Amino acid sequence: MTFFGPDNVTYAYQLKGMNEEWVVLGTLNQLSFTGLPWGDYELMIRASRNNQDWSPVRSLLISIQAPPCYNGMPLCFMWRWLWG
Repeated sequence: MTFFGPDNVTYAYQLKGMNEEWVVLGTLNQLSFTGLPWGDYELMIRASRNNQDWSPVRSLLISIQAPPCYNGMPLCFMWRWLWG
């Protein structure tokens, strides 16, 4: 008898635009990214119960906008002062 509870599901992701290889998370089912340069990304996620047969890939488009300084807005000096 085989049980496939949440502890038996393996997750993997690929962030197109940053990694070209799949990153295996193990049973961790959450992600966070810090310090991504602005631009467009595609987050692709898949899961497996036996590390051989992977689920269909699900994807999410992510767009990180440039800070106001780069858009010519007057907050440029304050942005640079706060964030260096």
